[in-house]
Amino acid sequence: MNSKSNRKLLSVCMIVKNEENFLADCLESVKNIADEIIVVDTGSTDRSVEIAKKYNSQIHKYTWCNDFSAARNESIKYAKGKWILWLDADERLQIKSLGELKKIIKSTQKPTVFQVQIHSPIKNGNYKRLSSAHRLFKNNVGIKFSGRVHEQISLNQNGTKIEEQKSNIIINHLGYDLEKDKQQMKSRRNKKLLEKMVSESPQNAYAHYTLAQHYASTDEHLKALQHFKIALNLNQFTIEMKVSLLNTTCETLIELGNLQEAKEKARQSITTIPEQVGGYYLLYKIEVENKNTAAAIKWLKKLSHYNLKAQNRTKKISTDVIIKQAALYNTIGDLYYSTGELENALLYFHNALEMDGSNIGLLKKITGILINNNNYAAAEQPLKLLCELTEENEQFFELLGTVYIKNNKFSEAILVFKKLLQIKPDNRKWVNLVAGLHGKIGDFESAREFLLLNQTP
Repeated sequence: MNSKSNRKLLSVCMIVKNEENFLADCLESVKNIADEIIVVDTGSTDRSVEIAKKYNSQIHKYTWCNDFSAARNESIKYAKGKWILWLDADERLQIKSLGELKKIIKSTQKPTVFQVQIHSPIKNGNYKRLSSAHRLFKNNVGIKFSGRVHEQISLNQNGTKIEEQKSNIIINHLGYDLEKDKQQMKSRRNKKLLEKMVSESPQNAYAHYTLAQHYASTDEHLKALQHFKIALNLNQFTIEMKVSLLNTTCETLIELGNLQEAKEKARQSITTIPEQVGGYYLLYKIEVENKNTAAAIKWLKKLSHYNLKAQNRTKKISTDVIIKQAALYNTIGDLYYSTGELENALLYFHNALEMDGSNIGLLKKITGILINNNNYAAAEQPLKLLCELTEENEQFFELLGTVYIKNNKFSEAILVFKKLLQIKPDNRKWVNLVAGLHGKIGDFESAREFLLLNQTP
């Protein structure tokens, strides 16, 4: 990237072990901006090193010592760039973030560490997890890593004043999509390291927080709650991080069935920072558990409002979620439907359909409500879409033909039932119906001919 100068501008630093399934895409995402790529390999037995070499990476062997920070510090010691960006193999720098990254490393002069956004799509889900991390920093200003696992940057190691700034740089994280056996192996490894980290630093709130998150992810909710509460009582976090801690504590309380205390934590969270998604989602979950549909709808509408805002701004808390807006509208529609508020249900189903026009489930819901309420005119369009999306589904074609009849569109109904007869030519009900429809429009000759052509042998 920096061909006009021998001085390297950006070093991308990584530690890897057996990452052949992820590594190439990661390196592909940074190859056009990195002046050098440094890969510290901690014992790969697959093609990871071979892949790294294809991207002209510097490869350094390192003996794993159950300490991620030690390995990270090993990687950055080789960096010659003015700036360091550190990544894991299951991460990719978003293409649209390249411009901002270039601008930052070219124009920022002061010793600075930048926070980037981490987006973690959830497999087969309607949402993605958001978090933030210090991933980009000025080199040679005393920045080091600390923590055996879930390592963090430690500032001011040599007394240099270092600024902290947020950025809109986005890194996509695929780690939640690991195969089950690899996820379990990673979980067992992390558990040992996290428990050791807590025993070594019992007054470190972040150590308790990360251990609690691990316990929550493995359904050890009582242990998780114990360490979440220790982290809260140590009171060491920024406001943004504290709100994330309140939300994760609330989630664990919901799992344990302690809904009243969970509600207190969620309310404390949204009172502290209203502009978020997670806190409102938790309040919605609590009211669903309480079978309070009206309150669940209220919180889901609030969630929907902030979810829309979250699409276009930097998040306000350390960890949050973004939910597919169509899925939110769909759920609000379902809640209104369950209370018999069909007009509101239709409104939100239509809102969802505007964003997800090929959703067969939504179209079924909309047509069902309209037909059950004899609104045949409005039922035409969603039924036509259903027929386009499910060409072989006789049920929807027959229903569309019936709706055309209800709306006195007999010629259109004839075409629909003739198409059905191409699929099932022996269906006497449809044969007689087509003949009768010809009679409805005064074309008795066509009616007789159709019956003659389709008479039973």
